[in-house]
Amino acid sequence: MTGVQTCALPILQLVMNTPSGKGARTDEGRIRATAVACGIPCLTTIQAAQAAVRAMGHWRSEESKTLLINLLNDEDMWVRAEAADVLGQSQTENENVVRALLDRFQNDTPPVRIASVKALGRCPSPRAQTAVLEAAETESGEVRLAAIEALAFLSDSRALPRLVAYLKDKNWQAASAALGAVGERSDAEKAVSEISSLLLTPSDPIVLRKAIALLSSLSARNALSNVLSLADDDALHEEIRSFVYVMGKEHPKALESALRNSSPKTRKLVEAMMSQPRADGHFSETS
Repeated sequence: MTGVQTCALPILQLVMNTPSGKGARTDEGRIRATAVACGIPCLTTIQAAQAAVRAMGHWRSEESKTLLINLLNDEDMWVRAEAADVLGQSQTENENVVRALLDRFQNDTPPVRIASVKALGRCPSPRAQTAVLEAAETESGEVRLAAIEALAFLSDSRALPRLVAYLKDKNWQAASAALGAVGERSDAEKAVSEISSLLLTPSDPIVLRKAIALLSSLSARNALSNVLSLADDDALHEEIRSFVYVMGKEHPKALESALRNSSPKTRKLVEAMMSQPRADGHFSETS
């Protein structure tokens, strides 16, 4: 498109030109000069383009949604990914948005597919939520992990049971993603029993640490015996200590009873770890 043709387009409001290589550099000056002459903003770096896309998300208008949908077809995949992310944050049921995100999820590069499936998870549309549920089952690698994480935002009644099932996934990254998603949900307390049971099965240390941290945030006193049973695992001491601290503050009688019913070795281990200062520099009290 020539400069004269560009100025003849009254609908043109923004120029994104991110040149690379000699040929593009040769055109860059002419494009920028034409944009300035026409009074049109011109962005010349990917970072600036991404910032502009994020800013569009604050407009909250149908016009901005249309602009963002158009940017899903941008030449640069990082601009497309940013546009998908911003559209997801709008939590819209707009069918044009859902259709465009589904298209990018099915037909784009991994970074854009990841951003698109996360965005679909935030859309209340049944079509979008079903797509996320299916992706968590059928996709692989980073795309599947993104779909599992997106289940955190689904209102679909199938989401929490599916996440509970993924807690026992053979892939520790999938199990970790499921724990993170459960922790984001308002109905997370319904999964306390399954999270607690996870502590009794062979699991990756990262998964166990994340599970204990989630149980702490949920103040899950029913998990006390299972958490204390791991007291001899040095890799979990910080998480167990934090959990015991929470129990001592919120459920002191339950903690006292659990310690009383534990083995002498477990009691000594807990007492030793609680005698050490926590990350915030304070000492913890178990009773």
